[in-house]
Amino acid sequence: MSSQSAMQFVLGSEENKLIRIGEPFDEVQAHKRELDVCFPSGRLKRMVVVCLYETKQRLFWWNYSFINKNSSIDIANCLEKWSFHILDNKIVGFMLFTTQILYIEYSERYETLHEACRSLMLKLENQLEEIAKHYECIETPHLLQVIYLGRYIDRHFFYPPGQCIYPLRKPQVNVKITRLEDKWKIELEGVKKRKSSLILSNDYEVLEIWLDGIKKEIP
Repeated sequence: MSSQSAMQFVLGSEENKLIRIGEPFDEVQAHKRELDVCFPSGRLKRMVVVCLYETKQRLFWWNYSFINKNSSIDIANCLEKWSFHILDNKIVGFMLFTTQILYIEYSERYETLHEACRSLMLKLENQLEEIAKHYECIETPHLLQVIYLGRYIDRHFFYPPGQCIYPLRKPQVNVKITRLEDKWKIELEGVKKRKSSLILSNDYEVLEIWLDGIKKEIP
């Protein structure tokens, strides 16, 4: 790829889908596209961009990830790992990753999904050097915020004894995230049906944590 075309759209990779979020549900437009990216180092990767557009408030949420060059992923697989929530002025997405909860919130607004995606492509192109620098260090998007569950819950809650986290493995945990007025509640069911729950503030600070039916002190 030339320096003028460090990001190239992959023909046939676009997908659009209507999804339902929340109870009562909001109908949201989901969009996926793939881009072949050349990092400044010359490393080639395929970037998958996933977007949500909520039409009532015109809210826009997005994230990207990387897959191997010449591979592909469908929109359903991109969305299934996320728990989405639409509030009065933002969209929040949560995802369990090893012993962490990752989250992204956006309050960006656009008149149309097309306008939002056009703006996003320019943003990604302008931030490509920063994206590459971050990815080549730790291989996760630089947008994500982190709640470190491992500070409060032992690793055997997430993985059976003898199973290593690395190479990165999917934890054996079911997650349910709900909104409680101005707080968040995270409910976890881990290995051997162990249970934990956390109460977070509106700003994602851990306020309470219960593990195996016992309330724990916050470090």
